[in-house]
Amino acid sequence: MTLPEQAPELAAESVTQRQADATETRKGVVAALSAYLLWGFLPILFHLLDQAGSC
Repeated sequence: MTLPEQAPELAAESVTQRQADATETRKGVVAALSAYLLWGFLPILFHLLDQAGSC
């Protein structure tokens, strides 16, 4: 007994879904890296601003 082949329209939806998942993953990685960089950069910035007498 063999399995029936997948319908072409279902295969196309599968490819589209994988592309959407890849896009969402890329967005998540960019957001995570941005947060990581800001977490390190902002304390340095605030320290420099404190020395300048702002706030």
